[in-house]
Amino acid sequence: MELFDVIVVGAGPAGATAARTLGARGLSVLVMERYSFPRSKPCAGWISPWVLELIGVTPDQYANRGTLVSFSSLIVWDGRNVGREVKFDQIKGYGIIRSEFDASLVSLMKNVRFAEDSPVRDITRHTGTVTINGRYRAPVVIGAGGHNCPVARKFGRIRPDERYVTAVVSETRLGRDVINSLTPHPDIPQVIFHDDFTGYGWYFPKGDYLNIGVGTTSAERLTSHRDALMLRLKKGGMLPDRKRYPLNAFTGHAYKLMRISPRRLCSGGILLAGDAAGIAYNMSGEGIGPAVFSGLCAAETILAANGDYSPRSLTDYPRLLYARFGAPYPEKLISALSLIPGFLSPLVRLSAVTSRTTRRHLVARRWFFRD
Repeated sequence: MELFDVIVVGAGPAGATAARTLGARGLSVLVMERYSFPRSKPCAGWISPWVLELIGVTPDQYANRGTLVSFSSLIVWDGRNVGREVKFDQIKGYGIIRSEFDASLVSLMKNVRFAEDSPVRDITRHTGTVTINGRYRAPVVIGAGGHNCPVARKFGRIRPDERYVTAVVSETRLGRDVINSLTPHPDIPQVIFHDDFTGYGWYFPKGDYLNIGVGTTSAERLTSHRDALMLRLKKGGMLPDRKRYPLNAFTGHAYKLMRISPRRLCSGGILLAGDAAGIAYNMSGEGIGPAVFSGLCAAETILAANGDYSPRSLTDYPRLLYARFGAPYPEKLISALSLIPGFLSPLVRLSAVTSRTTRRHLVARRWFFRD
């Protein structure tokens, strides 16, 4: 049996950030990752400037390690299928490639044991310790293995009716010349809301790459939403010739929105971070910023606990997250909203997209540029 101060399950943004912080403070840390790095990760690949601040890396430093495309505009398609650009005076975000980004965060971990190709097969909790795969043991474990994290499945009190988003993404390296021939707005993310407003699609050129995807809270309509988006893009001449420049296949993933049907974020010896905690922003679905922040908060909570990982000693963790992102919505409010006639929600959201003022202040500022 190998003993550690902390075991982190998952080496994504939340897990790598937590491990880096704990390792830097002298704790013995094991990071268990089911895949080998660098690994592909379905994602729109959008981060805010806040994310780079959290990990302590300047844009110039990151640009030397991987793709980083800044943008200060967002294009929102209105009810007439016309893209309307919303401009700002400062950089509002960066396009990244997730395989590069995650590998970069892992490379920043020091004094940490990184076990790749190490899926969690079994996890048991005894008084004061947690054991994984009958081989590794620690007094506290951070579950940061994504939406289906085994730590979250066992200890997160996941509700049978949990509300989450399903998404599919295609990311292809086409080259800058090809991308420039497809759109007059290279390096500007474009957002296309679904007709039923259960989510949105996106078209995001970034450097040599083209990222296309859709997300929806209506899983049964995921394929039809993807097909509708691709048809719109094809009619607009925004897709390359599929014989000369075939796009990579769509791959899927899921994530839970932050303030609806919350998971249990901590219990004795257990904390959940990132998508395992289900803390993606409610409207945009952006999860990298919340993941990195949660990893930092999980690490700081463990350090402050000073070896006492009882439920009471870890309660500051959800408080830190709720102070930043807001507490979960009361069940009574969600139940009341479900009584609103279904046809009203699309009308309200359509007006937000169609109006120039609401596109800027609601869609852009409140939904997509929160940090």
